[in-house]
Amino acid sequence: MSRDYCSSVPVEILLVKDSPENADLAGELLSEAKVLDRIHVVEDGVEAIFFSEKSQLC
Repeated sequence: MSRDYCSSVPVEILLVKDSPENADLAGELLSEAKVLDRIHVVEDGVEAIFFSEKSQLC
């Protein structure tokens, strides 16, 4: 699969942050990689489960 194809496919990311610093770093790295489609940030695993059930993420 070519890089051009991958960058044109919409991506949804659920980021479960363990610390604000790591969440900021992950956001910066994703931005540099041009992965900006949809990044959802939640505080912990319980919140991640509720979010994924509510939004029907796979």
